[in-house]
Amino acid sequence: MNLARRQAEAFRIFYLAGLGCHAQECQDMMKRELSPADEKEAQSRLAFAQQRLNEQKQVMDFYERTKSDFERGAISDLGKAARDLTQKTHVFTEKDPRKKQLLDLAAALEKRQRAVNAKAYARTFFNNGDMYYRLYDFDQAIGQYAEGLRAMRENGDLSDPDYTKYYKLWEDSIAKDRRFKELYNYAAGLAMTDKPLDEATLQAGISAAEDALKIRPRNGDMEIHWNKLKWKLGELQRGQKETQRVKEAADKLWQEGTSLYDQKKPVEALKIFNESLKQWPDTKRQEYVKSLEDAMAQNRANAKRLRSEGEALQSKGMLAEAVTKYRESLNYWLDKQLEEHIIALKTRSGKNARKSSVRQRQSVCAMKEPDCRARGF
Repeated sequence: MNLARRQAEAFRIFYLAGLGCHAQECQDMMKRELSPADEKEAQSRLAFAQQRLNEQKQVMDFYERTKSDFERGAISDLGKAARDLTQKTHVFTEKDPRKKQLLDLAAALEKRQRAVNAKAYARTFFNNGDMYYRLYDFDQAIGQYAEGLRAMRENGDLSDPDYTKYYKLWEDSIAKDRRFKELYNYAAGLAMTDKPLDEATLQAGISAAEDALKIRPRNGDMEIHWNKLKWKLGELQRGQKETQRVKEAADKLWQEGTSLYDQKKPVEALKIFNESLKQWPDTKRQEYVKSLEDAMAQNRANAKRLRSEGEALQSKGMLAEAVTKYRESLNYWLDKQLEEHIIALKTRSGKNARKSSVRQRQSVCAMKEPDCRARGF
């Protein structure tokens, strides 16, 4: 091999091998006459450079295969492949761009391996979350989903469909858990309170409990509160029916009392009125009965006064005048005995009047005896 060819070949080998032999150094080495020892050393260096070139070619072939397999997802052990690439970079100098290619691919492999590991780690928590979700235990599901998502967020691939899927399940679990607790607290509060509740409130509580059981169908505590609310509503409705029955009975009595009062039977009417009020107290009716009692008391007083005046007239023999007073008394207060007494007085008064008339006629006839005989006296 002539000198020029030797120079060119040496330069190419050392340059490609990246062994630091510059053009001037190679030219100087090849121009001078070499001793046998120097010739041997030069040949050794050239052989080493050639070997390094072969190694570099093999490494780059490995790089291309690994890259292709990585893109196709055909690498089962990404970590080992990354370590192999990193170990093979020693055949390149720090400034050689091929070394950076290997390191970049190794970093990508490691990143993918971390993502795979993160997904495998997350999968355990996602499976647990799915189990709790199926059991309607959303509080536990939230924690499991959150841990799986954290692992994928820190070391995984956020474009992975599983991340989107379980993020939505995590949000759904939070919403259902929050809504269930709101409904539970409302229904349980109504079920456990000792305060009286109206029908609309109880219906609202029952609806809340039923909505909560749609979210968590087998929640025992919620079922207990739901049944308690239904029982309360049933008791309220039964009470309302009984109240209505009592009120209707009281109204019927009140109507009977009104009828008696219209028949001029205030005493009997007042008794029925009071029975009605015992069953169903009513402010307006109580006021009416009070005014009726006051009026009756006044009527009794007036009747008693007039009767006393009648009795005084009767004691003086003034029967007609006494009857008038007695009748005035009856206008204020009906009295069967007094009515019978008036009839008796009228009868006595009539008899007395006839006797007086006969005596008067007999006295006249005594003076005119013939005429009286002729007229039947």
